[in-house]
Amino acid sequence: RPTPQEVDRKKHYLPPLSMIMPWESPSLGEAVPRLRANDPVLTHVSLGLDGDEETAQLADGLRHNTVVKELWITFNEIRAEGARRIGEMLRDNTALEELDLDNNEIGDEGAGWLAQGLRANTALKVLKLRENEIQHKGAGSFAGALRVNTVLEELHLTGNEVGDEGAGRLSEGLQGNTGLQELYLSYNSIGSEGAGWLADGLQCNAVLKVLCLSDNDIRDEGSRQLADALRYNNTLEKLSLTSTGIGPEGAKWLADMLRTNTSLKELDLRRNKIGDKGAAHFADMLPVNTVLERLNLGDNEISVEGVRLLSNGLRSNTALESLSFARNNIGDEGMGLLLDGLQGNTALECLYLERVLPQKLQQILERNRRVKKEAVNHRKLVFVWCAQTCGGLPVEIIETLVRQAVWRRQLSSAELRCLFNAEERERFSLMQSRSAGPLHHPLENSGIGAGAECAGGLLKPCSITFIVAFVLALGLALIFARSETIW
Repeated sequence: RPTPQEVDRKKHYLPPLSMIMPWESPSLGEAVPRLRANDPVLTHVSLGLDGDEETAQLADGLRHNTVVKELWITFNEIRAEGARRIGEMLRDNTALEELDLDNNEIGDEGAGWLAQGLRANTALKVLKLRENEIQHKGAGSFAGALRVNTVLEELHLTGNEVGDEGAGRLSEGLQGNTGLQELYLSYNSIGSEGAGWLADGLQCNAVLKVLCLSDNDIRDEGSRQLADALRYNNTLEKLSLTSTGIGPEGAKWLADMLRTNTSLKELDLRRNKIGDKGAAHFADMLPVNTVLERLNLGDNEISVEGVRLLSNGLRSNTALESLSFARNNIGDEGMGLLLDGLQGNTALECLYLERVLPQKLQQILERNRRVKKEAVNHRKLVFVWCAQTCGGLPVEIIETLVRQAVWRRQLSSAELRCLFNAEERERFSLMQSRSAGPLHHPLENSGIGAGAECAGGLLKPCSITFIVAFVLALGLALIFARSETIW
């Protein structure tokens, strides 16, 4: 673990939250024999090493280890030779899922060795290499590994120097990759050209969910190219463009993209210069977009006029849950405009400003949180009611009703798993592969409609079914009674 002085120098690289877990920090001499013996206690390990020689000893101990899941060896002056030994270990190790090598000195050569290990590795899901002096050649090595590796889910390269050329090579890796879900490239000297290369990769990629390009110089042209790519990409959920030199024109491209994009849930534009003109573009987008949940416009030179436009957009928006205006000059007048705009809004739950929110604003946000919670509970009650009341109906009819709800985007498959326990799912055969039709419509995996109110859509066909069944049963009973009387 880093010393307190090292943590002070690297405040943006504090220990991960997983450090609250029972991590083991034995000395190297104690750790290696325990690693070779597969000590079941050593599942999360943090070690302080003295350069490449001790790194080699640790790698030998981990080569055939089947217990350690996370390894944190940051601030250890590990260079290319140490990275080579770790890469060799990765070829044979089948248990390690997270490797944190932040703030070492592996460079392009070390990145090449690690990439070779990734080509054969079948277990590692998270690789952190922040501030490791990696440039475009190292990025190219990882791009080659991404073409064949299908298990790595997160790659952290923040604070390196991959540049536009490195971004282009990573883009080539993204085009053939089927596993990577999160890519972090902040502080990497990437300009608009590099953003364009990454945009090309996004158009051909169907798995990446998070892309962080903060503190690069992509400007309006880079944001235009990314926006064009996201018109066709329907998997990216989070895009971070903090401090990237984006102005009103770049905001226009991003806002236009959000009118048709069906996957992006979070957009971070802090510390840019979109101003009131950029805010106007987002205000026009808000009534149309039904997917974006978190929007950060902090420190963007937005004044009262921009807030006025955005508050008008918030009135009819039904998706945005979190909005940040921190470090914008909106004053008391802007606060009043926000209060007016939120009167009819039922979606926004969190509003971030650099000042304490007025009591009325807090009450509105609390009301929205309560309404949303009640909606979820109501949705569950509807399904419990259907499960209990439909008990006498054939299972096929109940399955059909639920399939219709999924088909109409009133219910997602994820909600099905949440709302029905295992016994209910088995009873109704909701998750069996033999189920055909609307339940397996491709839209169910897109997340569209995951939070939509399904009570009206599902309850109505149930009610009609019960009325028809009741009328038929009553008719049969009358006919039978009449025939008995005649007989």
